[in-house]
Amino acid sequence: MLWQHAGEPTLMGNGDMISAWPLNKYLMNRKYQEIEDQSAVAFAEKNRLPFVVTYFGACASVIVFFTVIYFVGIPK
Repeated sequence: MLWQHAGEPTLMGNGDMISAWPLNKYLMNRKYQEIEDQSAVAFAEKNRLPFVVTYFGACASVIVFFTVIYFVGIPK
């Protein structure tokens, strides 16, 4: 039920940060609370924070990577 409510995300479909944004937004906005199944809501609530933190951690690592490349350059 939760998977369908979230738009049926797949591992291949959410394999990069741009494609994973809709699922991240779904979790950040707690849209899963619209579901009547309380066990599904509890599952989503339990996994929400790790997913959101990991997503933004990956975004931060991309920014750090390109900043280092810009200031240090690519090693030869």
